[in-house]
Amino acid sequence: MSNHLAISTVSAVLRNTLQKALDAASPTISGARVTTTRPNAPAADLPHSGVNIFLYQATPSEGLRNLDLPRRRSDATLVQRPVVALDLHYMLTFHGVDERLEPQIMMGIATRALHEQAVMTRAAIESAVDGAAYDFLQASDLLDALERTRVTLVSLSVEELSRLWSIFYQIPYVLSAAYRASVVFIESDSVPESALPVRVAQVGVQSSSGPRLDRVVAPVAAGPEQDPVQVVAGGEIVLIGERLQASVTRVRFGDVEVTPDPVATSDGRIRVKVPEGLVAGVQGVQVVHRRAAGAKVDAASNVAPVVLQPTIVAEVFDGRLRLGIAPALGRSQRAAVLLHEVGAADGRKARSYTLAVAPRAAAAPVRTLEVPIGDITPGRYLVQVRVDNVVSPLGYDQAAGSYAAPQVTIG
Repeated sequence: MSNHLAISTVSAVLRNTLQKALDAASPTISGARVTTTRPNAPAADLPHSGVNIFLYQATPSEGLRNLDLPRRRSDATLVQRPVVALDLHYMLTFHGVDERLEPQIMMGIATRALHEQAVMTRAAIESAVDGAAYDFLQASDLLDALERTRVTLVSLSVEELSRLWSIFYQIPYVLSAAYRASVVFIESDSVPESALPVRVAQVGVQSSSGPRLDRVVAPVAAGPEQDPVQVVAGGEIVLIGERLQASVTRVRFGDVEVTPDPVATSDGRIRVKVPEGLVAGVQGVQVVHRRAAGAKVDAASNVAPVVLQPTIVAEVFDGRLRLGIAPALGRSQRAAVLLHEVGAADGRKARSYTLAVAPRAAAAPVRTLEVPIGDITPGRYLVQVRVDNVVSPLGYDQAAGSYAAPQVTIG
C-alpha cells in the first residue's frame, strides 16, 4: 500500500514521463515543457509551448471500493489499517503555435508516450521521487503498492468535454485530452493493535437454532400477561418466545445481565425483574445461553425493545416542586415536568403546564429534581416527568374512573 503522498507521486511520474517524451521527440519543439498547474491560475503562464497536467477529480475505484472491510472491533479498537482505492482523473491541455501545429504534435507525443508506458514502472516512480524537483516526495512509498497504477485515455463526448471546460471561468478552449490513473491505494498510518496468537481452536456444535424472543409483556396479578403499559425499574416483565431455556440462561438488558429465577423459566416463558442501573428510555432485552457459568455466549436471541418509564415521588417545598426520580437521571438526558390540573370547574378546560428542567452540570446521575413553581395557578395537579420523550406513569383510580397519583397541591 502507499501513504498520503501517492496522489502527488502519480502526478510527478506523469510529468516526468511526458517531459522526457517531449525532449526525445524529433523534431523537437523549442522550449516545450510540462507543467502541473490549474489552467485558470493567475501564475499559470498559459499558453506556452508544452503540456499542462491538471488533476480535476478523484473518485472511488468502482472495482475495489468494497475491498476495505470494517477494520475496527465493536469497542472501536483498530485491528487493520483502513485502505481507500482511488481513480485519478486528469485533463491534459496542449499549448503552442497553432500555425506550426505544435499543440497537435505534442498531443501525438503525449498519446504515444502514455500508451507505450501505460503502467507506472518502478524505475519511473524512483526517478520522480529521487529528483531534485520533487524532494518533498522523498517519503512517498508508492513503490510498495500491491498494484501498479495504469494510465488510460478516456473517451469524452463533445458535451462531456464542454461541461469539463465550463469549470474554468473565462478560459478559452485549447486542445485537450482526458486520462484516468487507476488504481491508487492510500493506506492509513494508524497502528493497529495486535492480538495474541490462537493456540487451540475450539469448535462447538449446536443442534438448536438458538432462542427466539417473540414479545415482551408485563405481568398482571389478576389475569394473564398483557402487552406492557408500564415497565419501571424494579418491576417485572415476561419474555415470550421459543427455546428460551438452556443449561445457563441469562437475560441481558443493554450491557447488564441478570439471572432469572429457575422456577419462573421455561422454554416458552421467562419472568424476570428489571435490574437497577438502567436509564429511562428504550432498552433492548435479549435471552443469552451458555454451556456453563462464566463461559462465552453460545447462542443469543433477537433483541426486543422495552420502554423503561421513570417513576417519581412529588412534593411542594419552599416554593419549589421537588421530585424524587427513579431510575436516576443521566447528565445527557433531557427532562421536563408536566402538570395537569385536577378538579377543574365545569365549563373550563383543565390547566396544564410544562416546566423545563435546567441542564445538569454534575456528571453523576441525579435522583432528585427541584423546579421553581413560578406563576402556576394554585390548585391540585397530577405530576409527571418526561425523560427523553418517555413519560412517567400515572396511578389510575378504578372507582373514580380517573387518574389520581402522584398529585401535589400548589397554594
